[in-house]
Amino acid sequence: MMKRILTRMMLALTLLMAAATMSAQERRPIDSKHPLWLVHIDVWNSADPQKIIDLIPDDIKPYVCMNLSLSCQFDEKTEMYRMPRYAVRTYKSWASVCQANNMWFTCQPASGGHTHIQDSDLETFEFFFKNYPNFLGWNYAEQFWGFDVAGNKSSSTTSTRWALFAKLVEMSHKYGGFLTVSWCGGVYHMNTNPIAELKRNKEFLAACQKYPEAILFLYKYTHAGCFYNNESACWGPFVSGLTKNYGVRYDNCGWNDALNKFFGENHGRKYPGSAGIGTVMEQTCVNGGAVWDGPELIWSGECFQGLNDSNVDGYTRRNWGTFPNFRGIWLDMWRKIIDGTMYIPTREEVVEKTKIVVINDKADDYTTWDDLYNGLYLQTDPFNQKKESQWNYGQWYNNLCYFKSTGRYGAIPMVTGLYDEAAKAIPVQVKKSNYTSRWGSQTKKVADFNAQYPEVSTGDLYVNRYKNQLVTYTPYTYMNKKTTASAQIPLLYNTCERLDLTWGKLSSGIIREYSNHIDFYLNNYRNDTTTMVLDKIVIVGATEEPTFKVTKRTMATHNTTKEWDAETGTFTLNVKHMGALDVTINCAGAATERSTDLADSTPLTADLPKQPEDFAGPIIIEAENLDRKNVKGVALTHSGWWAQDVDDFAGMGYIDLGTNSTAALRHQLKLKKAGEYNIYVRYCNSSKKGQMRASVNGKSSLMQFEKVSLNDWRMAKITATLKEGNNTLILTNSGSVGMYIDQIIYSPVDATPMKYAVTVLDAENGAVTADVAEAEAEQTVKLTITPNPGCQLKELRVTNSVYYTAGTTIPVDDPDATEITFAMFDDNVTIQPVFIDNSAVYNLNYDDVLQGTMPEGWRATQENNDVHQYPNSYGSGARVFSGFTGYQGKGLYWRNTNAEYGKQASYQLKLSAGSYKLTFAMAAWKGSPRYKAQILNANGNVIEESSSYTAAPNANGNTAANLTATKRYEMPFEITKAGNYTIRFVNMTSGGGFQEFLLMECRINTVPEANSIGGIDEAAGAQPILFFNTAGIQQKSLQPGINIIRTADGKTRKVLIK
Repeated sequence: MMKRILTRMMLALTLLMAAATMSAQERRPIDSKHPLWLVHIDVWNSADPQKIIDLIPDDIKPYVCMNLSLSCQFDEKTEMYRMPRYAVRTYKSWASVCQANNMWFTCQPASGGHTHIQDSDLETFEFFFKNYPNFLGWNYAEQFWGFDVAGNKSSSTTSTRWALFAKLVEMSHKYGGFLTVSWCGGVYHMNTNPIAELKRNKEFLAACQKYPEAILFLYKYTHAGCFYNNESACWGPFVSGLTKNYGVRYDNCGWNDALNKFFGENHGRKYPGSAGIGTVMEQTCVNGGAVWDGPELIWSGECFQGLNDSNVDGYTRRNWGTFPNFRGIWLDMWRKIIDGTMYIPTREEVVEKTKIVVINDKADDYTTWDDLYNGLYLQTDPFNQKKESQWNYGQWYNNLCYFKSTGRYGAIPMVTGLYDEAAKAIPVQVKKSNYTSRWGSQTKKVADFNAQYPEVSTGDLYVNRYKNQLVTYTPYTYMNKKTTASAQIPLLYNTCERLDLTWGKLSSGIIREYSNHIDFYLNNYRNDTTTMVLDKIVIVGATEEPTFKVTKRTMATHNTTKEWDAETGTFTLNVKHMGALDVTINCAGAATERSTDLADSTPLTADLPKQPEDFAGPIIIEAENLDRKNVKGVALTHSGWWAQDVDDFAGMGYIDLGTNSTAALRHQLKLKKAGEYNIYVRYCNSSKKGQMRASVNGKSSLMQFEKVSLNDWRMAKITATLKEGNNTLILTNSGSVGMYIDQIIYSPVDATPMKYAVTVLDAENGAVTADVAEAEAEQTVKLTITPNPGCQLKELRVTNSVYYTAGTTIPVDDPDATEITFAMFDDNVTIQPVFIDNSAVYNLNYDDVLQGTMPEGWRATQENNDVHQYPNSYGSGARVFSGFTGYQGKGLYWRNTNAEYGKQASYQLKLSAGSYKLTFAMAAWKGSPRYKAQILNANGNVIEESSSYTAAPNANGNTAANLTATKRYEMPFEITKAGNYTIRFVNMTSGGGFQEFLLMECRINTVPEANSIGGIDEAAGAQPILFFNTAGIQQKSLQPGINIIRTADGKTRKVLIK
């Protein structure tokens, strides 16, 4: 019996441990045999998700994850998002289309620091993991710009973003997904690169150490400059063991930005697509990048383009196609990954091949050093010329060329540390703090690299070898006078002696060497020219004339000639081509003792990646993507237009139906399984009540539409049987109702309604609780209000998603109500209660104060008598910082002289005679500065001042600091004469330099007279007869807080009950 119990316990423990150690990427595992391509559905081309998915070939789809890219454009004047207007609603729509097509998807909510979803909105981030089984994670690109923008509600701080990343790694692990972060900044942005993110946020570093499967760092090319350093910073976490996978987000902006820096705007030079081939081959087949993201620009030359509308059976239809580069380069190259030609080395293989690593162990430092790449792979090219005078040739902003002069050394990883045994085994570990002790000169450094990395080839062609796989490309931009590059490559696997290559302008190739043949995948496709370029292949040491085969691939043209010198055993193949070719040369020589450890060439189709399960939930279609006829118009958001009077629509626009009774919309839905569906039409109708004829597969019924106010969106519904296969829905405006149509929603009648989170945040001066943690849309939610004594509910702010920037609130009709109800939104709701302290004469409230601004009425004097004051915004000096933990999450940064309130004419501090107390809390931005609090009268005389205090704790210059421990102080003071007064905090620190403070809290409260109740005169005339609260509402008796008492003689007075 005991043995049986122990056996069961051991089994249970085993299962528990198995569950706890299950791979974090259980939704869709990624590795070198199961690579992932993130293909974008992007707002920049007002995308139709279904038509974009339809353009992905069937043989590619098993490897694809759709990235729903909602580039964040926020209009500060109207405080509205331009495209899309409502991100979360758009995500739910586009996500449903992905799921209906059995496609994985990720969501990209931000452009740099600008975001559609606030960094604190964890409920929304988790919502997609909980509700969408095809969702793989969140994607953040270009994390170097757009942070800390004063006055812009969409702008995050770097500290809140890095803190979010830490939480998203943990969340991704929990649900089996991953966080993707790509980076591409310049020399002035290095404090935002992956090394900085990890060093500046210990929680992020710890999360990556614990869950390396749940984080991806990608090398991105948007910003021209610092390419070599950026690669080191983005690739380093992969080598060090902080992430299990790595990838590339190629962006032609890097090339075009370089042209703009040299020639200015409108230079007329076109981007050559082949400029991206060699570097992506390198990141994939040398650096082990099993993830592609993009490439970009999605909508301008690389991926998908909107074509002219067409007429189909009398309906106007939006059409889409692929750009030539997408077909000639990216699809074709991915197929070479699938067929096994382009081998992606595993992380273990990459680390084993890496012989030298740079460890950045310096505080507040996130880069390599100026001349690290000199003498190694710094390329001599016009893009690397000394244009910016403050840096040397090819360094930092003079490094505008991402091509390397040689592939011998691979890339140099920069890391924060080495986190697993494989990384710790790298032979040469150089710390930045003392690198000169090992490399006292360039000569010593180059000699060290040469000793660790054997020579692969001679010549100027980029050549990198892994076993029998060679990655090659011409490492010159098309501005270089050199238009070809050559290499002499000793053969290690084939029995011939040597391979001599001469590649033409912007040519690239993957070469596989075997004992009796050599395979070449060549690609130089360009959409800016049709001119063929010569690539020359010479095989030396063949014992008989080789044979060859050339296979033309997508969109290629070619002309091939051969030469054979039997005397020297030299075979030459002149391949003149534009586009991708497969070339096989069957050749053999007399050499022996050849290597046999081949890189794997097994096609990936032998073990396909994990695919999503079939989906049977709601499918949401944006109206702007429907076929249409005789409608008034399509309000379609794009870079040049956006709707300012219409709000709360999803996707990229809506249909303005007009009043034509023949106006109609058509949609065709393909289903794998028949069933009963509720079909909803989301509409806004401010014209008249009416109806519309709905036809489903030829069967008609009427839909009713209520008249509502503008921006009041409603749902009309019919129920219909949908069949397996294609179904056709036609909506005809038979009632001539002029309205806007936003979406069509197909929902199975037995679908479980989606539930949304109800989150109530902590508040000062009171508490609010909800009766449910989640609710369905339109469900009644009850909030219980509990103010502190003397306090009252002022507002219930909705702070998540688009509601934050829109200033959405839940109505508070009665500030003394103990219960408030509201109809649940069709989205998560995060509520920030705001209570007012009725006993406070003044309270510094940061709720509406944006990063970089000054609070209302405040001014600060700093060095050189420089004054910062409301309502101005500032990029340096005194201003509000946000992102802290504790108090209101914000603090007024001031330094050196003083910060004060009451001096501005529009914001005077008027105090009547009486007793008061000043409550304040002051942290240090850096160091341990000392200060005093003072109250000044209108003449500037100090009437009361505090002791000298040390500002603490020290935020250490970090806006993510936890300042919960900041101590509150109280200073009582008396006012003997009514008038205008000033609160002042003054620096008391001796010594030079900056003395920097953070004012976290400041308020003045009245102090009631002692024994105020007991002191009420019991004479008949002074007997209390009526009691009121501060809103003037009569009460039965005295209540906690401030009471207004009316006595029998008609006089009133305030009494505070604690």
